[in-house]
Amino acid sequence: GSDLEELLRLLETRLPMQLGPELTGFRILPVRARGLDAASGTTDFAGLFVGFSLFLIVAAALLVALLFALLIESRASEAGLLLAIGHPVRAVRRRFLREGGTLALIGTILGTGLAYLYTDSVLRGLASWWAPILDSPILRIHVLPTTLLMGGTAALVLVVLVIAWTVRRVSRTPARELLAGRLSSSRSVSGGTRAAWTAWISLTLALILVATSIIVGMESAPALFFGVGSALLVAGIAAFAAWAGRARRRQILGSALLIPRMAARDSSPNLGRSLLSVTLVAPASFVLVSVSASRKTHSADSMTHRSGTGGWDLVAEADVPLPADLARLLEIDGESLFSFRRLPGDDASCLNLYQPEKPRVLGVPAGFVDRGGFHFR
Repeated sequence: GSDLEELLRLLETRLPMQLGPELTGFRILPVRARGLDAASGTTDFAGLFVGFSLFLIVAAALLVALLFALLIESRASEAGLLLAIGHPVRAVRRRFLREGGTLALIGTILGTGLAYLYTDSVLRGLASWWAPILDSPILRIHVLPTTLLMGGTAALVLVVLVIAWTVRRVSRTPARELLAGRLSSSRSVSGGTRAAWTAWISLTLALILVATSIIVGMESAPALFFGVGSALLVAGIAAFAAWAGRARRRQILGSALLIPRMAARDSSPNLGRSLLSVTLVAPASFVLVSVSASRKTHSADSMTHRSGTGGWDLVAEADVPLPADLARLLEIDGESLFSFRRLPGDDASCLNLYQPEKPRVLGVPAGFVDRGGFHFR
């Protein structure tokens, strides 16, 4: 009963708006957005790299402070002569700061260029070593000029601040001692009490973090790991400072710990330099031990039911679907061979660097379920 012209107009104008490409089998997918989401990965490697690199950056800053302190000590007589003939303390400090800043600028320029080559070589090595086991494309370096500029500027500012902190020792030392080639120690022995309190507070903080992780159930949080590690590092370094400061006032002859106490007493005359040396080695040791502890090796219980392999020797994957149970076809004991059904999808294991959107699904037989499957921990 409708007007044919009105019906024709509706079909020409409104019907195409109701018919989408999905009705004809087409799907519109945001390929770029999904690729970026998948590239984010399941593990926050950025947090891990920043956490490990932070210890190395601190060690590098301490190394710069130690080397520049040795340089100033070797030129202490020059600084004393400049002060003795009337140069202000600020002028002498600016002189050393300009020299250190120039060296830092040259080192930053060279280091930024070498950082690109180092990163490229590391990724090439990972691409060749990980390629046989990773279900992912080859890794390639991606560097932005702004990233290099930010990294170089941050390194330059950090080094200049460390140099300025080291140069302060010149203003604290009288010209007479500088002429004799001596610099006042950056740390006095009377600071042992403060170091002891720092050690106890840091140790208490580490214990609180461990207890919190047990209560909340965050045994594998990277931030918690680095927090506990940093607290223990500070506690150990502060304990060494307190021990070395007290060893100077004690008798060491006839002691059961003769060699350690002699080492502590030899460290006390220039405690600042000794602390820099200890703090330089401690973060590097922490990083090496942390990485080594995370390495998985073949253990004696790998063939047990509770191991990560589930007690199996071999895993086989067929390129085409099999029509029947493989154990029946080969006439093998059903307790030593199980066949799984698989729905194709993305690999959800740690070998996949990308975030799986549609993970694979495995269908297990009843015998495998009765066996107990795998033990997850």
